[in-house]
Amino acid sequence: MFLRYNASIPRRRPTVMPVIRETTFNAKLTDILRRKNPRWRTDDAAVAEGGRILVGGGTPDVFICPKGAPPIVVETEFMPARTVEEDAEKRLGCEVRGGNMLIEQVVALRAPATVKQTSAARLEEAICAAQLEYCLLSADPSYPKTPAERWPRSGWLQGGVDDLVALLENALVSERLIADSLEILEGGVNAAAARLIAATHDKPAVISNIAKLLHQSEGPQTTRMAMAIVANALTFHAMLGGTHAVKSFKQLRRTSQKLLMPDDVLDEWWRIIDDINYYPIFDIACRVITEIPTRATFDVVQILSRVAGDLVALGITASHDLYGRMFQRLITDRKFLATFYTLPESAMLLAEVAVDKLDVDFADESTAPALRIADFACGTGTLLGAAYHAVLARHRRAGHDDADIHKQMMEESLIATDIMPAGVHLTASILSSVHPAVTFDDTKVYTLPYGWHDNGLFLGALDLIDKQASRDLLQTRKRLGGRGEKQLGASDLGAMFQLEHESCDLVIMNPPFTRPTNHEITDKPVPSFAGFSTADDEQRAMADRLKDINAKLPQRAGHGNAGLASNFIDLAHQKLKPGGVLAMVLPATFARGTAWANSRQFVDAHYDDIIVVSLVSSGAHTTSFSADTAMAEVLLIGKKRARPRKQGHAPVNFVALLKRPVNAAQAAEVARAIEAANNGIQAGGEHLGEMTLSSLANGGAVGVMDNALLDTVIALRKNILRLPSATEKHPLPIAKLGDIAARGLVHRLINGKHPVTGEFSGPFDIEKLRGVPTYPCLWAHHADLERTFIVKPDTQGRVRRGMQDAADAVWKTRSTLHFNLDFRLNSQSLAACVTPMPSIGGTAWPNVRPHNDKHEAALMLWANSTPGLLLRWYCGSRQQAGRARITISQLPDLPVLDTRALTPKQHKLAARIFNRFKSKTFLPANEAYHDATRHQLDRALLVELLGLPESILQPLETLRRKWCFEPSVHGGKKTRPPED
Repeated sequence: MFLRYNASIPRRRPTVMPVIRETTFNAKLTDILRRKNPRWRTDDAAVAEGGRILVGGGTPDVFICPKGAPPIVVETEFMPARTVEEDAEKRLGCEVRGGNMLIEQVVALRAPATVKQTSAARLEEAICAAQLEYCLLSADPSYPKTPAERWPRSGWLQGGVDDLVALLENALVSERLIADSLEILEGGVNAAAARLIAATHDKPAVISNIAKLLHQSEGPQTTRMAMAIVANALTFHAMLGGTHAVKSFKQLRRTSQKLLMPDDVLDEWWRIIDDINYYPIFDIACRVITEIPTRATFDVVQILSRVAGDLVALGITASHDLYGRMFQRLITDRKFLATFYTLPESAMLLAEVAVDKLDVDFADESTAPALRIADFACGTGTLLGAAYHAVLARHRRAGHDDADIHKQMMEESLIATDIMPAGVHLTASILSSVHPAVTFDDTKVYTLPYGWHDNGLFLGALDLIDKQASRDLLQTRKRLGGRGEKQLGASDLGAMFQLEHESCDLVIMNPPFTRPTNHEITDKPVPSFAGFSTADDEQRAMADRLKDINAKLPQRAGHGNAGLASNFIDLAHQKLKPGGVLAMVLPATFARGTAWANSRQFVDAHYDDIIVVSLVSSGAHTTSFSADTAMAEVLLIGKKRARPRKQGHAPVNFVALLKRPVNAAQAAEVARAIEAANNGIQAGGEHLGEMTLSSLANGGAVGVMDNALLDTVIALRKNILRLPSATEKHPLPIAKLGDIAARGLVHRLINGKHPVTGEFSGPFDIEKLRGVPTYPCLWAHHADLERTFIVKPDTQGRVRRGMQDAADAVWKTRSTLHFNLDFRLNSQSLAACVTPMPSIGGTAWPNVRPHNDKHEAALMLWANSTPGLLLRWYCGSRQQAGRARITISQLPDLPVLDTRALTPKQHKLAARIFNRFKSKTFLPANEAYHDATRHQLDRALLVELLGLPESILQPLETLRRKWCFEPSVHGGKKTRPPED
């Protein structure tokens, strides 16, 4: 049978789908991008394909180069886009016509094929709805000698147009330009400081007066900071020159000499203060210059005005992003401020996550100015500046111009306080530099009094915890604003400083971590209040005042042993409105430290939607979000509840990042990845870290990469052995060590001595072994001598004169069993050891005395088994790579095998097993996965002694490998297990 064409039936024309050309796509994408950022709206700031933009020819698909910023190119292709990355890389290193600029950043963008099939009329709608794929290629001027860097290293970032805009805005910050500018700034500051020091060697009062102005101690650092403040004011002057009738350097220079006269500069600065604004920036700089001898002032102004001119020539002053981040880099160098400040990338990560949690609609143009964002320990403004940028970015992407709201934001929305004038100066500078040509009146940027003053005793921002104290404080304090210094009276409060309780939408802080007690490390009675050279009685009075403030709180996070950072949680909570967002940088001990239990319970009861971000401990990467500190830190974000939680625990997303973001673009993408994650944190094909859902009661989850390990730990603490991939669960008796044994003495009670008074708090001097010791001690670590269960004493105690009775009392605490406090997992083998004779335990190996001596063997076996090591690691503070430290006060809470549940027969068997193993050598703990002795011990303990089935041995091997693969265990050492 044949089918024939019937001519009488009309033929249907095939539907022809429209095809969008890439040039059309690029033009429409450029139009959309222009509307997302006001600085891209001029014809030459964002250009679609067309024209010869690059030297030697070349027409980028999309070229973005706003005034004062380096250029960035977007190369586009429709999927499958097989050559887009190759095309993008070819743009790197190309020179831009007429601008003496090189292309250092290129985005390769893959658009879905569905966009290609849309109609021209609906093209914008299709682009805005599309899921775009893109990556960022970066290179320095030596490219191609230095290979390009790709972010992410594999795969593609995915997002909409707004996500693409965020990447472009952050990539427009040139790391090279920042580095070049920093070199200029640091060189000039150092030269000016050297000139000042040389000119005042016979005038010590000059440096002393400058130090008092800055509330810092005399020294090179303070001198450099003073010069940095003057350099900053001159740079800001260069920004303002030609606007608001501000005379430029060129106008101020004397025609005959072409030099800047200090008096002319000062006159112009006072006019700026009186007639325009920027009091926080120029006032302190004027005061510094006024203190300097005349000849040195002239030299300082010439040196630093040249610095400002060079920065203008580089373009640093034309871009608020570049300027702010350049100065942030300067202040994170402890050559300039001997305090730890949040790194810009860390600040951006915290701010992006926090601002995303605000329940606001940025499409409404009035949303951003209505926000109240505060940092009560502003330091140098890094965190508040990052939060401001995050808010303005969302305001821009909603189609608004952020310059229109800068005045209102500066006057009403941004609240900053600190006790350091230099920090407040820098905070005001960074916030003002967002739109330096936009004037404003008074700000809410404050230098708070600290210590005794004529009108009372002050604690800085902590006074604000108490509502009444806040009012009293504001009646006496200086306000930094556009019309100069003002004394605020009670009648001014409503109009000038709205800081009522529950008034803030976001509080973001990196508070001081100082503690009120620090034992023999310092001669200060209350170190947390020892700033600004406060007297001893002043420190004690300030501590008493804080106690009085705390006593008024029905519940509080603050705890003396945790330090002032915990009190700043109370401050933030008082000022946050219900639904407001808390965002803080805290020491990692917040998650696990005993002293921080109050804070954890408080946050657990009063906050929802909690995220705790940590950096995985590894030898290759830091665990700190701040500059120049080895202290591990976490980022805490949460939303305040209207009423406290009555029962249960708040779910917490514990995020463990493999490394800290290294630039703004990465920080923003990591924040977005955290918001989108269910467990693994991904950027394209790059694995950034893990997310674990737990509670603050399970603070050991901080920094853990493998959730299966946490499952095993949690089960163990509930008396169940649950191994990875095993289907069976086995009961296992677990108890606190303090229920089974008594801990020994803290080392200060054995050999303590006050560093200043010389007063003894312990009866012994600890010295080298000689002959047969009367009081043998196991005091410190010697890893190579601690590979077997039996560890010999390493020192002896000599009784101090007149302290024999005290020595006898200490000797009664002796034992043969010792537990490891400062456990270096990647070099030390034992969590517990036994000395051949009773000994006094010291800083590394304190005494542990079982209530029943027969339990000693079983405790030793457990402590050094894989489950024992796992619990010891989990409960330890993992602030340094490959190390798990606990304090002696935490030792009684350590979960161990409940040896009281063993029968007499089992205790005898434990003693025999101990004798079998006492001379065997163990590898460092992080090598447990291939330590034959450790494997034999696990079998002997779990199968032979406790009677568990041999079927546990295979999943136990998996547990060992998982634990040893944790970065916080191996600390970056090559002895870690190989990847499967």
